[in-house]
Amino acid sequence: MDHSDLSSSTAQAFGSFAQRYAEKYFDLPGYHAHLDRFLNGLRLEQTALLDLACGPGNVSAYLLARRPSLRIHGLDLAPEMIEIARRKIQDAVFEVGDCRDLALLNRQGRRFDAAVFSFGLSYLNDGDADQCLKALYTHLRPSASLYLTSLTGDPAQSGSIEVNGHSLYTAYRSADDILAHITAAGFQVSFSALISSPANATVQTQDLVVIATRGEDEVQTGHE
Repeated sequence: MDHSDLSSSTAQAFGSFAQRYAEKYFDLPGYHAHLDRFLNGLRLEQTALLDLACGPGNVSAYLLARRPSLRIHGLDLAPEMIEIARRKIQDAVFEVGDCRDLALLNRQGRRFDAAVFSFGLSYLNDGDADQCLKALYTHLRPSASLYLTSLTGDPAQSGSIEVNGHSLYTAYRSADDILAHITAAGFQVSFSALISSPANATVQTQDLVVIATRGEDEVQTGHE
């Protein structure tokens, strides 16, 4: 299965249980302190913020509740997730889009002051993860802030499972490996922490929370 089919099938799997996912994970208080830390570091009151792989809009909803002046643009590859996000949050723009190439944003010429990427990296293989982070870099302004969360675990456990007739791929990486992907894309990490996954998570993991800043140099071409 090539990269495109892998991500498309994973998005279809998420779409098939989008409503159940939203009901289960829309409010995750264990991450609030870290999101507040991220918000406190934003320099502009009316920050243009990209919510990449936004799912049902759970992170956007929390951020807007804390800072209504944010101008949020959310993207997700699963149309069902976007439909839920639009229904739940009227004060943001949500569109179907692929986090690996951001073609929609390319056409719009959009750049952002900040971004959140909540667990999207956990469903991309290494090549797609690097492609996504580089695409993200190009759409952020210099010194933009990034909030990223990802599953951690034994890479040998990475792979696909069948969900509602679709293949759902999950990538497990060490915290150090995740940080290496982030810095290779040109971001400078200012904060990271490992926390336990929510008690209602299907699989119990250690989750990595990262706050980083986009550098001012040109995007890197790959790992050094």
